[in-house]
Amino acid sequence: MDYINYYLIMIIMNKLNILVLVPSFAEKGPIIVAKNIAKYSKNNSIKYTFISLRTNSNSIIKENEFNFYEIGMKKIPFKKDINKIIDILDKLNPDIVHAHGFWPTFITSKYLSNYITVTTLHNNPKEDYIYNYGVLLGNLMVYFLKKHLKNFNSVIAISDYVKSILKKMCLDNINVIYNGVEDKLSEVDTSKVYSKNKEINLITVAALNKIKNISYALEIIKELKNNDFNIKYIIIGNGPQKKEIKRLINKKDLNDVVRLLGELPREEVFEYLFKSDIFIFTSKSEGFGLAVAESMMMKTPAIVNDIPVMHELIDNYRNGIIAQNTEDFIEGIDYVTKNLSDLSVNARKQYEDNFSVEKMAKKYEIKYIELLGE
Repeated sequence: MDYINYYLIMIIMNKLNILVLVPSFAEKGPIIVAKNIAKYSKNNSIKYTFISLRTNSNSIIKENEFNFYEIGMKKIPFKKDINKIIDILDKLNPDIVHAHGFWPTFITSKYLSNYITVTTLHNNPKEDYIYNYGVLLGNLMVYFLKKHLKNFNSVIAISDYVKSILKKMCLDNINVIYNGVEDKLSEVDTSKVYSKNKEINLITVAALNKIKNISYALEIIKELKNNDFNIKYIIIGNGPQKKEIKRLINKKDLNDVVRLLGELPREEVFEYLFKSDIFIFTSKSEGFGLAVAESMMMKTPAIVNDIPVMHELIDNYRNGIIAQNTEDFIEGIDYVTKNLSDLSVNARKQYEDNFSVEKMAKKYEIKYIELLGE
């Protein structure tokens, strides 16, 4: 559908109601994406309402800018939770239900199939679920996900890599819409100075869990220190491995070069990203890599672990570096430090060309309209 037809349909149509079902309003990748689709929708004919399966803290609620409902679900949905959701949908009568995450996808498929339904897949289910929940439960979740994805009118993958995984699960008719990142560059001091002799400021922004592989990042930092690199390394994030990461920092004698800052407001995260020289990304599995796109947005090139989806974000040695081992990381840091200005400009251009939040929101708007016309 071309843009002219798209806008003509938008003009003549009545208000389009989208019900967005999310696990919570926590500041995690899929939730950020779901909220940004609504926030950056440029068409006033589209109204978004959110249902959060779980209850959120008062501080999170205060920051929420959308119409929303909370279900109060615990670990798994019970009949009373499902009834609450159905009552809300009976009241709102949405045109489309859009699910993000495992439980929203399961609930939408099983109980809301009388609506037009969309789900966005944000990960490689098998790798992600097994890493986070163990082999038995992880495989069970993959089985149920595969079974219920077939009931959706549309399945969106956030990368070609995720699409390839879903095809292996015998799913067809999958569209790819890359995640988009809000442009925060204008909100920070942009007088970034490049000097080949200054201290190298490295940063990682990630949940502190096994799949993000921060322990490997610390091995890299140890090697850099042993090789007399003048570095400082900041880790921003929280999670179940926080104590273990603190222990490793002490064990490897890295307290003089590593700062573990915990979870910070996103405005502060973007400030730290901009002030850093290089983003270190050691994750074992990603559906997209939102944090890498955010670093590009802030003109900070990334050196990333060689996982499939990174080849969709990084043009090797042009806007970042894909590293296969520790030696590649060390050589990459040396290369980026010497060519920081060029890589910084190229990283920003990659963001502007492919990962802007406006491009993402427009593509979802078009998909909604296409679904209504089917």
